[in-house]
Amino acid sequence: MSNFYNVHATDTRQLSRRFRNQEEIESLYEPKYPFSVEREYKRLAGKLQKDFSPYIEPWIIASMTAIANAQPIPEPPAYIAPDYLIPQLEAITTLLMRFSIRQWEISVKRTLGIDINRDYYRAMLDTQMNHWQTEQMQRINERVNEIITDLRSILEDPGTMPDGNAELAKTAEKAKNKALQVQASINQLAISTIGSIYAANMHQMNLDAGNDKYKWVTKGDSQVRPDHKTLDGTIQYWSTPPVTNKKTGDKNAPGEDWGCRCIAQLIFNNPLLVGGLIANAVSGRLARRRA
Repeated sequence: MSNFYNVHATDTRQLSRRFRNQEEIESLYEPKYPFSVEREYKRLAGKLQKDFSPYIEPWIIASMTAIANAQPIPEPPAYIAPDYLIPQLEAITTLLMRFSIRQWEISVKRTLGIDINRDYYRAMLDTQMNHWQTEQMQRINERVNEIITDLRSILEDPGTMPDGNAELAKTAEKAKNKALQVQASINQLAISTIGSIYAANMHQMNLDAGNDKYKWVTKGDSQVRPDHKTLDGTIQYWSTPPVTNKKTGDKNAPGEDWGCRCIAQLIFNNPLLVGGLIANAVSGRLARRRA
């Protein structure tokens, strides 16, 4: 018997009524994708871009002056993350954890009639979410520094060294466009990581409840990839994710593939048919009779 039913002190008669001797039942609630969390991450990306532009512009101007005077460009400034980055990542992490638990809570309540203990799931997901938060901090810094490295390459590339003002202007424009890519790069990070950690949270809670199956559900719009659209409505297993890219052979659960916003509609295994709760209930009755 999974820890889930022990923790929540589930009534066997209630479960019997819900499952009606079926081996499994599909969730009566279709979990939502955390678009609200993705939007918060994108707002953070916009804020970082707003701060990055004035941070890097003096160096670009100094570099262009050096190029015009046939001198080496100065060293780029070392990127120092703004003070608000960690608190805002913490807020995004908390928001995503709450969203994940809420989606699980609604699925469990509507399908099994069980009221979950939210603190139990906060403790369960805490390490996973803290690791994700630290990883996001590192990846944001990496992406910004990649932009700075690319800027330096643009300015140092002999092929861009101008012979006149027209070419100098082209080099300046190219550098300016590269500097404006911080927001787009971090937006891509938000899209690629929110779905993945959300899928990991749902997977963790399902494992705890003894569930391995789910139904793949797409958003159903024109942006769904053909290989994902083929999976829509199919029954899959957390332990053996399906192929989500036939060209590469990559296998993923909903949300794990890059930019995937598909979700898993939960399927609950009947714990009464695996001997756990029934065995305990029967042994309890026998003990009372003997007494």
